[in-house]
Amino acid sequence: MDDLIAELIDLPEAEWPGWLTTHASRLSLETVARLKQRSDQFIKSDSARADRISRAAIAVAEQLPTEPIARALAYWARGNWAVYRRPEEAVDLYQKALVVYEQIGDSEAIARLSSNLIFACTTLGRFADALAFAERAQRLLEEIAAGPVIYRVNFGMNYGLLLYECGHYQEALDVNEKMIALARDHGLQEEWAELQVNQAFTMAAMGRLAECEQLLIDSRQRLEQLTPKPVLTIARIDLNLGDYYSATANLSAALNHFRDASKGFQEENVAMDYATVLLYEANLLKRLGALREARRAYDRAYQAFREYNLTQYAAQALLAGAAVRREINPADPELPEMLNRACDMFTNLQLPIWRNETLLEQARLAFLLGNYAQAEALLTTAWSADTVLHLTIAHQLLWGRLRMAQGDEAGALTAFTSALTQSQIWCSHLV
Repeated sequence: MDDLIAELIDLPEAEWPGWLTTHASRLSLETVARLKQRSDQFIKSDSARADRISRAAIAVAEQLPTEPIARALAYWARGNWAVYRRPEEAVDLYQKALVVYEQIGDSEAIARLSSNLIFACTTLGRFADALAFAERAQRLLEEIAAGPVIYRVNFGMNYGLLLYECGHYQEALDVNEKMIALARDHGLQEEWAELQVNQAFTMAAMGRLAECEQLLIDSRQRLEQLTPKPVLTIARIDLNLGDYYSATANLSAALNHFRDASKGFQEENVAMDYATVLLYEANLLKRLGALREARRAYDRAYQAFREYNLTQYAAQALLAGAAVRREINPADPELPEMLNRACDMFTNLQLPIWRNETLLEQARLAFLLGNYAQAEALLTTAWSADTVLHLTIAHQLLWGRLRMAQGDEAGALTAFTSALTQSQIWCSHLV
């Protein structure tokens, strides 16, 4: 069987039809299963190879019309490749596979595919769908508790990411912590490292920067020892290290890690993650005061995210680009429409933290233009008080400035005092 598979993989793709006809009697469900196993092995280390093998799995499955599971396995294999590169295609492939396993009542396969769909739908900003798949996967995995631990770890990793993207940071931390212990105790090195990456950027979102660097460095060092080396996961670590060093003003280290991340994403043909490099590099350019260069980088990131239909990331790039434009020229006529569009996107995605971030930017703009009534409405009626600490601080600071501008010194003092108290809590996490 291994020789047969190797022969197919090494053959020029134009010769596949003839080869498949010649070897039709030797093809089986097991052939597709072996191809899926091989493709999965290279998804994060050799994109071109996984691409080719997963397409071979589809081609073999098409020769087995009486084996619906072969077709489902091939869709699954191709979906695993596509989820990091073409998430919309991955959702379609996973759902096609899911139909087959639902027909035969294979709870384990349904749970695993549902878990994969959490990740794919989260990437696309389809959070309601992701949550529905999470509930289904969790229920089925509890029913088959004796199954391999890696199924539970992968579910937890994807569910933790969903919680993070929805702004439920503490819940995400709790899930990640449990899964880290499980992965570590069972020797799942790559999953352990990926969970630590997720834990690091979740901590960063909560202001706990002091705990992030070592988590990322430890994960990267362990992954460097693996064979094959998971280039894609290492690139994600470099991306997050770059963002960490950018936030902590270690600019040369930030640039080096962004460069390494970009190289890894390009090597693995993951253009949508390369767009995230553009977004983070734009953040760095903004911190350096290179505002016009940052604006161009945000525009490029926005267009790239739109191309891949990654709505929540496109909205983030749009918001950040608007903030830079406001610093360059508050009278920029495109600003109100950009901010309204970002706010609508976050509202439709049901992302209240990012919506608050957008409301703050709208209020800053209104304040600068002297539209105090509009700024006040944005900071009161529209504002969601249940938000993360750093936004609460920014809100109080802007509210204090607004009160001062309107002659309410007592109100301003109250707001600034509250911001100071909250900032002391925030800063305690940074050192």
